[in-house]
Amino acid sequence: MTLASWQTRRALEFVEANLETRFSVAEVARCAHVSCSHFCREFKRAFGMGVHAYVMRRRIELAQHLMLTTDAPLSEIALRVGLTDQSHFTRWHRRVVGVTPGAWRRSCKSLPQHLRSRGQDHDEAAHGSVRLWGIGRI
Repeated sequence: MTLASWQTRRALEFVEANLETRFSVAEVARCAHVSCSHFCREFKRAFGMGVHAYVMRRRIELAQHLMLTTDAPLSEIALRVGLTDQSHFTRWHRRVVGVTPGAWRRSCKSLPQHLRSRGQDHDEAAHGSVRLWGIGRI
């Protein structure tokens, strides 16, 4: 049995509201009122990726928004998006995006300010192809 739309919505709302903190998959499953194993299976079926991968991608997206709109150091951004440290952030950013956050941020300096302030995706603006904002979003 797939997740009902209200279950999916509540789970995603929980994730969005808690991106800056540590939480378990079991906590997300509780929001949807299903067992952890059922939730994980149906989440992967619905989104094409596991809960942890989805959460990490959302954290990377939030970090990219912060890199575009603030001058905060990468170490601070890492903590603000719920990652343990800058090294953890760098590993996940490279895994998801293909480059380190510092390299990505430097490459964005060439974007016009109006694109950066709106949170326009760098890859889409620069290359017209890959869109990182909204991966796995409904």
